Amino acid sequence: MISMRIEKLVYPGKSLARAEDGRVVLWDGGLPGDLCEVEIAKDHGRFLEATLLRISEPSAERQPSVCRYSTQCGGCQWLEAPYKSQTQWKKSFVEEALQRIGKIEALPPITFVPSKDPLFYRNRIMLRGHVGTEGDIQIGFFESQSHSLTAITQCQVARPALNAIIAAIATLKLPTSHKKFRCTLQELAQEKVSILLEPIEKPYTWIEPLREALSQIACVAWVGLQGEKAPFQVFEDTATGPMYTLPGIFQQINSKQNEKVRDLIRIDVERKKPKTLLDLYCGSGNLSLQFARDNIEVVGVEFNAQSIRAAQYTVKTQILPTMQYLAQDAARYLQMLASSHKTFDYVLVDPPRSGMKELIPSLLQSNIPYLTYVSCNPTTLARDLGQLAAKYQVDAITAYDFFPQTYHVETVAFLSLRGKLPLVAEFL
Repeated sequence: MISMRIEKLVYPGKSLARAEDGRVVLWDGGLPGDLCEVEIAKDHGRFLEATLLRISEPSAERQPSVCRYSTQCGGCQWLEAPYKSQTQWKKSFVEEALQRIGKIEALPPITFVPSKDPLFYRNRIMLRGHVGTEGDIQIGFFESQSHSLTAITQCQVARPALNAIIAAIATLKLPTSHKKFRCTLQELAQEKVSILLEPIEKPYTWIEPLREALSQIACVAWVGLQGEKAPFQVFEDTATGPMYTLPGIFQQINSKQNEKVRDLIRIDVERKKPKTLLDLYCGSGNLSLQFARDNIEVVGVEFNAQSIRAAQYTVKTQILPTMQYLAQDAARYLQMLASSHKTFDYVLVDPPRSGMKELIPSLLQSNIPYLTYVSCNPTTLARDLGQLAAKYQVDAITAYDFFPQTYHVETVAFLSLRGKLPLVAEFL
């Protein structure tokens, strides 16, 4: 066991200190300035990996947590950190990744957009539930790096409509015991909620009383089991009309910040005036459906068939003839695009955390003039931008805090083919 003071935080939220020989030591937990007792777990040569045992002297930055579960629950890492500090750390994550991993030359200044709502912002959460001996229900989250359940009655980062459901479940009793389940709550338009239940033990009929009780709550629009056919629900009322969703498919969890990202991309598209736009990893059309009334031919590509079903339903109900959404692998679609000689003026990419390494060769061959990359992982974003630099220049970067109280950060990078007039969008 050794004592070390945390110098800084590095992505993904790791604490960094230095050993006597100058090597970096990394571990989970802690804030800059904390004096920690740690145990070296692994020697990786260039750096050491440690395990936090305890914080012997708290940082001057620490403040009381607003959540009474924060010492047990594994959901949020930074509830004791000032929000202003959180935004500074996240901006540094993006800057350091682009410089160290991407080695981006002439890196443009990074704009950071904090969240106006550091609490009660999440429109979707997945909870774990356990039915006790007397039929009482404990519902909450696993502890960090554990399968031990922290039961809650309120979540400080979940939207009020979701907290109403959490509180209601915690008061229910079932005519059964010793059962486990998962429960995904998704806020819809008009503060309605859909509930997806996933019982663990068979036969699944034991969960029917819980489904029945939840269906009686006024704000609940639908409650069902994994695998059941579910109705399309209005996820959001947008300026161009309703956007539909299905239980279990991906949607951005911070609606207000997501709207700001859409606005920024819309400004960029309006300045560059593309006639054709390709939306890769499009989900249910989150970023591209906003162009439905702009006479732009849009093709969205997404591997998840349920997400595409939701996008196609939106297109069908709104009668949007210029929008086409396809359930295909993005890499295969780009390869097919090359052989068909079809071109696009603008491409949007919003890949998963692993990034889009497999798309880079095809994108470099495509010569699409403008590329906008939305990322939830600074390291894979930096890696991909570094490879795209063979043909593209980075014109502007804006990072958004979609996930206050955690280390996660969303970034939007605007690129253009070298030699092409950037026409960069500025954040408003």
